[in-house]
Amino acid sequence: MDLLKTVQQVEEQLDDVDRRIFGEDQHLSGGLRVTCTEIFLNGYLSPFLWSFLERHSDIEIGVICTDSQLSLGRRDADLAIRFTRRPIETLAGHRPASVAYGVYASRGAGGDEYTPANRAQWDWIGTHDDTHNRILFGRIFPEGRFKHRVDSVLAMKSMARSGLGVTVLPCYIADRDEGLPRLELDASTDNRLDLWVLHHPDISRVYRVRPFADYVADLLKSDLDLFEGRRPLP
Repeated sequence: MDLLKTVQQVEEQLDDVDRRIFGEDQHLSGGLRVTCTEIFLNGYLSPFLWSFLERHSDIEIGVICTDSQLSLGRRDADLAIRFTRRPIETLAGHRPASVAYGVYASRGAGGDEYTPANRAQWDWIGTHDDTHNRILFGRIFPEGRFKHRVDSVLAMKSMARSGLGVTVLPCYIADRDEGLPRLELDASTDNRLDLWVLHHPDISRVYRVRPFADYVADLLKSDLDLFEGRRPLP
């Protein structure tokens, strides 16, 4: 046990040295590792990366798409965009937006059959994770039944758009899709998560971290009504 503890302490010290060396980097060039979920990258952020890179062409962005919270202390990534109610206290950053959810089904391919009058008979699309289903769906339809289950939010959106059922999606993903109307106009904020742009305090002075963090935060603030489900629907 003493040996294991010593090894862990050495690893932590090496991570600390690595962060501090990186934290002195004053160049607007080089690699920047960003972690976020796949749904956030594909559903929102990706089209805006070009605009940032046009201004900072010497920065090389590497995006790590995962639902896991990579360690910024070990520099698994330099910057994280996370959906959470409370980030790890040792991290610094912005909270530019919160995320509301809505109930959606396809406008065609059977979607017109879903009305408030027959809500009890709706076919719902959920995930394989019942804990996730309870968090995401529980307060919206506590007695609903799942007909289909998938393993990602993008798959839920795709199946709903194909007319295979009703699902709950983040408003920022679904409200811009004219083929996927919101069945119930009021967005749900019961299980709302905040959206954070986070980094380790030791790298706050790295020039290429700051402009990207500020850029993403400004983007989210400009689309605050979209993320909070208040933008006029198509």
